[in-house]
Amino acid sequence: MYQERLEFIKKLARTAGRLTLEGFGKCDQLPKDGPDGYDIATVYDLRTEELVKSSILKAFNEPVLGEEEGLIGDRDTAQHKMWIVDPIDGTFNYQRGLPQYGVSIAYCQDGIPVCGAIYLPVLDHLYYATRGGGTFLDRRDAAAPIPLQVSQEREWARLVVGVAGQDIAGFAAACAKVGLPWRSLRFYLCAVACMAYVAAGHMDIFTDMKLNLWDCAAGDIIVREAGGPETFDYRGVPIFPEYINRRLCLGNTDKFSIVAAANSDLFRAPLQPILVAAGLLPSQASR
Repeated sequence: MYQERLEFIKKLARTAGRLTLEGFGKCDQLPKDGPDGYDIATVYDLRTEELVKSSILKAFNEPVLGEEEGLIGDRDTAQHKMWIVDPIDGTFNYQRGLPQYGVSIAYCQDGIPVCGAIYLPVLDHLYYATRGGGTFLDRRDAAAPIPLQVSQEREWARLVVGVAGQDIAGFAAACAKVGLPWRSLRFYLCAVACMAYVAAGHMDIFTDMKLNLWDCAAGDIIVREAGGPETFDYRGVPIFPEYINRRLCLGNTDKFSIVAAANSDLFRAPLQPILVAAGLLPSQASR
């Protein structure tokens, strides 16, 4: 049903990724102070988002929500049909020449991502999924797309947990309190890459204390189609459609906590006890 849009997304993600490579590790920072402190963009964030948005508007003429310019298009229409794009997620890494960054493009219906792609340009890895169609990886050394499935690991000592947010130190200290080994933690600081790794079984959990819709829209469908649950916040509320509705209907642009996991059981243990120990979740809260 969404195959035409998925093929469009895959092609556009690769095109956008090639553009980002022109400035990889070579372009200057553009300061972008926000409500949560210092942030940056680069001219390639702006150029890449313009390329992606203009391509979508030309092909489909539907609303597009992006990191740099916000929503383009009719707000009421966006509640039913909307594209969500992040031209470069992991801009700090990108600007310094670190390969952990990616392009994210998703198409949503009625507030839920139904197809999307995450492209990691330096690795030339394209992760993609469509509702009911599974999740796949295209990479340069594979003759055909590789079907992906989330990890089945449940032993705490073997878990791999991607972490980002403003209190990483507190989160790491809480891990010691509940018995999760420090070696389990990974700090890539690129949400789209970590969500792709959860779908591929390389990570078991990814969590961030404060994200935006463009950081996780494509990742949501990619993880779900690989066998994981929908992404949800620390109180167990699904990100989609809840936070799209908050933004479009209430004008609430606040960032939100997020969990992408191979299995919802991993939220109950070990993640929930860690969040409680770190003061990120009240002890009485449960999913």
